[in-house]
Amino acid sequence: MSHICVGVRGSWRVCLDREGYVVEEYAGRRRQVRRRLAKAIPYYGFGKYCRKCAHPLPRRWNKCLAHDDGLEHLDATLAVGLYYTQRVQEQLKWLGLHQNLLTSYILELKQRRRAFQVLAASMALILKAKVYEIEPKDIDIITFVPKHKDELKVDIEDSEHYNQAELLANEVARYLEKRLVNVIYKTQPLSLAGRSIQERYQKSYQVYKLQENAEHVIRDKRVLLVDDVRTSGATGNVIARLLKQAGAKNVYLLVAGRATHYETLKEILEEYGDNPEFQEY
Repeated sequence: MSHICVGVRGSWRVCLDREGYVVEEYAGRRRQVRRRLAKAIPYYGFGKYCRKCAHPLPRRWNKCLAHDDGLEHLDATLAVGLYYTQRVQEQLKWLGLHQNLLTSYILELKQRRRAFQVLAASMALILKAKVYEIEPKDIDIITFVPKHKDELKVDIEDSEHYNQAELLANEVARYLEKRLVNVIYKTQPLSLAGRSIQERYQKSYQVYKLQENAEHVIRDKRVLLVDDVRTSGATGNVIARLLKQAGAKNVYLLVAGRATHYETLKEILEEYGDNPEFQEY
């Protein structure tokens, strides 16, 4: 694997190294920094992962339990790395599990806009490096998961309101030199936390709708849908179905983090016998 990088700004960049780590690098006059954000999903553990939902898989599993094939409308999910949810960290801490730096950035983006820069660069890197065998030439247009105005995040530093998915999509579109379009809107606030899979899909179908111009914009197009994380997959799959009903040729979900699935990750850790995310330099 070659060493591939995407610039963030100035001497700051993110790279995919030869071991499959997405790393953050800074080379200034007075100091140099190199920190691992995450291990890219296709290089995590045994290198086996689900092509639909992007969760790493145990070596002996032939079926992914982290998603339901019958509910999947996305053609693929592309994630920089695993997003370690607090619940899974607590459940698996006895196996030595601890979160990666990518998770810290994703959590920070929920409070501060500035965290989007390194995440967006990492997401663009995943396509430029063809980590999932999908590259920029396979994408025609980019869109994002919308928020209702009452759900917008508020930056704790300057009180500005923002949608983290839109911030990421804008920057990814700039890196990949692709057109960014706004074709989905959300009719009302909706939290999926604590709901069953079936209820998540049912509620999502009720609140996500196509903009009036959507069919004209996306017909026969290969669409890259951007969000910060994939958890159950309900939001991405509901939007993918809407886009395909309007004529989209393909819909790929690009996220910074793939949220951890307890049973799957537990099996990987037990098989691997160590933490597959972190090895010494």
